[in-house]
Amino acid sequence: MKNHDNGNGYFGINLRYGGEMHRKSLSHTIWNTFAPQEERIYNWIEAGMQINHLDENPANNSFSNLKPCTPKENCNYGHHNERISAANRGRQMSDAQRQHISEALKGIGAKAVV
Repeated sequence: MKNHDNGNGYFGINLRYGGEMHRKSLSHTIWNTFAPQEERIYNWIEAGMQINHLDENPANNSFSNLKPCTPKENCNYGHHNERISAANRGRQMSDAQRQHISEALKGIGAKAVV
């Protein structure tokens, strides 16, 4: 077993079994090891679930700091929206940028009227 940081603070592990190397998320592995059997999730992508770090520190992989959630819940948890808002505060866009965004968003969320 070998720990590795994937560059954004989240850790993974390389497990060698059956003569093959398998890369797994450390937080997913910890959750599936210590959670009750009925709460374990083995195919995270298929289940549409992620792990939320309650203290927002991806290096803290203690079981009490982990909670499975949907991607939407994970994005809206904690101070995420505040950080995005602070990053965009005072941002000035050129007319070309506004036009580009307008074109990119046309038709998104639109419904046909009959």
